[in-house]
Amino acid sequence: MSEELQADVEREDQAAVVAGGEPAASKKPKRLILYLVVSCVVIIAAAVSGWLYLALPELNGDEGIPIALSVDEIALRKAEREKEAEATANWQNYHCNFFHKYYDGDEVEFPLGELLGLAADADQDAIEERCEELLPAVRFLGGWPTSRPKQDNIVVCDGFKFIIKGGVPVEITPTRENLAQGVVAYGLGKEETRTQAIQKGQTTRVGRFAPLVVQADDRCVVVGVRRLPRGGAVAGRVVRITAKTASAQQKGP
Repeated sequence: MSEELQADVEREDQAAVVAGGEPAASKKPKRLILYLVVSCVVIIAAAVSGWLYLALPELNGDEGIPIALSVDEIALRKAEREKEAEATANWQNYHCNFFHKYYDGDEVEFPLGELLGLAADADQDAIEERCEELLPAVRFLGGWPTSRPKQDNIVVCDGFKFIIKGGVPVEITPTRENLAQGVVAYGLGKEETRTQAIQKGQTTRVGRFAPLVVQADDRCVVVGVRRLPRGGAVAGRVVRITAKTASAQQKGP
């Protein structure tokens, strides 16, 4: 635009403003268009960002960042799982539901498959089939389901150990290597870890004060422990074996 034309436009704008009208070369339409363009860009950017936030975890095969729970929230969730397990238990699956009471882990997702000797990603069908496989060994120890004697039969598999509290604490730690040789590792109090010969179809008392144990298969045993007079539960817990605990167990006290 030439300087003369620009000057004419400015004079016309000033005259229109003095007369109370709109400037001839008003900038409002241009500003409106600019606002619309900017708004569209912002909306599109927000939509794309939201889609990426939701889609990227699935595209990468990831379920997203785990939600961090407080100690109280973990305890509450564990209590809810235990209550649900008790409500849905029957004589055919109760030994699997015991884990909700006796497992001493703080995972957000309950590792039932691993506790039964399966892979961490085992589905519900595989877990139910595994519970059925272990039932004969569980019933073999007695107290099932008649409560005579009054005991709980706890499945303990490779990667975990069962700790029984008392005057002489007992730790029973089955491993694939030991079970392949027909033995199971155990520890009494502060004594060094020992091994006890066991076999399928025959109950064995591990140690002098320990409970009955029977081998279920190549990766698991079943431990029969009498319930406490009060509370109707066993004074024990299932614990995951970590590199630290395994090293301490090998070294002994």
